[in-house]
Amino acid sequence: MEGRIGLPRTVLADTGFASRKAVETLQARGVDPLVAIGRPMDRRSYDFRPEPPPNEPRRITERWRLDMKTRLQKDPAKALVALAYNCRRIARLTAA
Repeated sequence: MEGRIGLPRTVLADTGFASRKAVETLQARGVDPLVAIGRPMDRRSYDFRPEPPPNEPRRITERWRLDMKTRLQKDPAKALVALAYNCRRIARLTAA
């Protein structure tokens, strides 16, 4: 991709790609990563199943994850992540 069209300016990635090494590698190449670090909310508003027993909240301690969490809660990063999430949902509904 890099040789043909160049690198993207921003990359949206799912939680599975959340690693310090991956984020630092992208940043070193001039790419701005927006990586999900966990669920933004505990339950979906449309989930009507019985409440599960409460879990202890996950403690985020790594500096890069704390920084990413802060970035994902601000515009325009928040809007990009919401757009990516909704595009994925639309694709699933279209395929069904």
